[in-house]
Amino acid sequence: MGDRAPHWARHVDWYRVRIRFLEPLLAMTPAEASVYEQWIRPAQADRAAREAAAGGVGRAGATLAAAQAEEGTVYVPRVWTDPKEARARAKTDAEAAADEDHVADEHPQQMTLFPADAHGPFLWDYQVRGHLKEVANLAKTDFGIANMRAKVAAGLVVRPRRIYLAGQRTEPVKRPLRAQTPQGLQTAIAASEGMMAGATATFYLGRLPVMDPQITWTVLRDLLDWGEIRGLGQWRTGGWGIYEVLDWAPVTETPPRYVYPDVVPGDLGTLEAIWPKEAGANE
Repeated sequence: MGDRAPHWARHVDWYRVRIRFLEPLLAMTPAEASVYEQWIRPAQADRAAREAAAGGVGRAGATLAAAQAEEGTVYVPRVWTDPKEARARAKTDAEAAADEDHVADEHPQQMTLFPADAHGPFLWDYQVRGHLKEVANLAKTDFGIANMRAKVAAGLVVRPRRIYLAGQRTEPVKRPLRAQTPQGLQTAIAASEGMMAGATATFYLGRLPVMDPQITWTVLRDLLDWGEIRGLGQWRTGGWGIYEVLDWAPVTETPPRYVYPDVVPGDLGTLEAIWPKEAGANE
């Protein structure tokens, strides 16, 4: 039984892809490991509080209750129905936080890094898959294929789980983030660790039998050509992360889910930058 290939694997064709980045690749994984707890959970709790204040339990409240039941915890949100009281409490909380002695975070919250393990930095498979879905959506008119993004998503498999990057990591690239909001133009600073131009990555694409017949191997290969226009990674709209295809070849065997047998499935790797923390530091 252990040597038996899954049914889907016996009906999938695979191609090996090797790409080289022509511009630095910027990392996509947030440096803050507890993004869910810091942002998503409180936002969910706030929505649940508003629903409760309105006298009902909506989707946010039900979702929060389900999560609490699963974890055996209870998160009680603070409900401030009076705007003046809410603003005053927010100011008090901000002042209290500023007065607290605390250790500064190793990385800014709006920073992205490459996850890494003992074998080096890597991209996740879903990041490459998401990239191909994105370019499929951009190129659907050119190809004349309706719902191209959904068709690629339904039948494309990417392996391995960890796509290792061969190249040199660099100090973070900082850039402004601008957004037009009801309060006016808001600006923030974001930073992303980079891989220098010339870095390479090798992965495999699998085409499931459920793939729409319009999404042929020729179409998938043509989508990769869009990597020279729409790069991979952060700030790709600024021309970062563009790449060229070095190798495109069929393979007869199903590629492994993990390249190295010592990698533990489910392990998220580490988020540790290798660049100096201070100017002039060489250690």
